[in-house]
Amino acid sequence: MQMAKWVITAFVLSLIGLFPLSARFADPFFTRPYEARFEVPVLLVFPEHVEVRLVRSLSEVAPLPNEARYTFAIPPARRQWVERQIQTLPPPRPGSMWTLRVRQLGNDTQRIDLEAHRDGFSGLIYEAHQNQIVPIAYRSAGPGAAFVMFSIDVALSGAIALLVWGMLRFARLRRCDV
Repeated sequence: MQMAKWVITAFVLSLIGLFPLSARFADPFFTRPYEARFEVPVLLVFPEHVEVRLVRSLSEVAPLPNEARYTFAIPPARRQWVERQIQTLPPPRPGSMWTLRVRQLGNDTQRIDLEAHRDGFSGLIYEAHQNQIVPIAYRSAGPGAAFVMFSIDVALSGAIALLVWGMLRFARLRRCDV
């Protein structure tokens, strides 16, 4: 009976502790190479505001026209301001919200993940330069994505519980032999 308590405890704790890892393992299921057939969001940074423009073709916004007042890259000094502005923009669907992740890759290059979240999510991952963007991947998942992540979490937690059970069983057998 004592062994069962340890195995169940290991399973429950690993369910909680491994969920972020499970979400990372599930990520490739929802990320596909960019194809121009989807409508995707692109962040435009103007001097006084930001816009998220949904485009079917990136040629609608890039390369920058000569008269354009916007850039694609987020100036480091304005990053927090842009993140706050994103939250005030109208969402693409009622009840959804924008999420923005920015990673600096070099002096003039950023990796931007811009997604709309509700029951699922959809968005674009792209490299942003001052005057051009290079699409990397399209991300999309429906409400079933949670089941995929949970299934991976249960499998990882089950493996840990099985490992704990095996170690306890081995220790018990070893103790009986002595």
